[in-house]
Amino acid sequence: MRDHDARLRRLERGAAAALTVFGALLLMGQLPPQKARGVEGESFVLRDAQGTVRAVLGMQDGTTVALTLKSAAGEDRVALLVRADGTSLMRALDRGGRAGVEIGARTDGTGVTVLDRGGRTRAAMAVANDGRAGVTLGESSAKDRVRLSLATGGAGGLSFLDGAGVERAALTAHDDGAPSLALADPSGTVRASAAVTGDGAAIAVHGGDRKTGAVLTATALTIGEGSGRPRLTLRGDNAPGVVLSDVGGRQRATLDVAADGTTRLDLTDPSGRPRAAMTVTGGGNPTIVLNDDAAKPIFQAPRDR
Repeated sequence: MRDHDARLRRLERGAAAALTVFGALLLMGQLPPQKARGVEGESFVLRDAQGTVRAVLGMQDGTTVALTLKSAAGEDRVALLVRADGTSLMRALDRGGRAGVEIGARTDGTGVTVLDRGGRTRAAMAVANDGRAGVTLGESSAKDRVRLSLATGGAGGLSFLDGAGVERAALTAHDDGAPSLALADPSGTVRASAAVTGDGAAIAVHGGDRKTGAVLTATALTIGEGSGRPRLTLRGDNAPGVVLSDVGGRQRATLDVAADGTTRLDLTDPSGRPRAAMTVTGGGNPTIVLNDDAAKPIFQAPRDR
């Protein structure tokens, strides 16, 4: 009997212990989960197994957040910056931390810059917030030599610059789709231009004062002077002819050949009044007419005409 009572007491004590453990487990399951506490600091450094710094996260100048990733040699290879004004920059560099690519988001737009081993900008692409876009290619001295641009209205342009940074050639496709080409001298003054419009094509040569000296179209050649006024015009349409003008740009002499073969020469005074005319018809019949100040004939040959 005593052995039986002892066994009962041992079973009761085991059951009580099991109930205590089970109750503790239930209470633990009812407790809210504990949130992991974050790690805070002003700078964080990540090292590899050899102890070399491979990444640094910290503040620059107290306002810029910077993340720098390094190579096994400890060289900066990738940098990510976020400034206080919200602008950001990502930079990827080669061995030695020199040549690389920069991608930036500024307040006025975004851009990509390619640097050479000297840290000089050799190529850049940018898109402004208003829709304008451009690409620039530079030489080893970091001077722009080629520019490609696109305006908000759709006009595009390609420019070539000399070593002094002067635009020497520009090819433009305007908003209406009409193309044009301009060539400039070392001072940047346009000396020759060509354009294609809905009316046709034209080539112009300009003087140093930017005045047009000569214009060639599909049907005419006009030669001017420093004043920009035409002095000689050659027409090559259905009625070819020559026009001579004075220094004031007024037509003083015209020579035309009509479609029927008639040739006519007209001379005018400075007021534009016709003073002399000579005509040879297609059949070979000549006519000469001279007029007075009132443009009335005072001489005509043959007289019966």
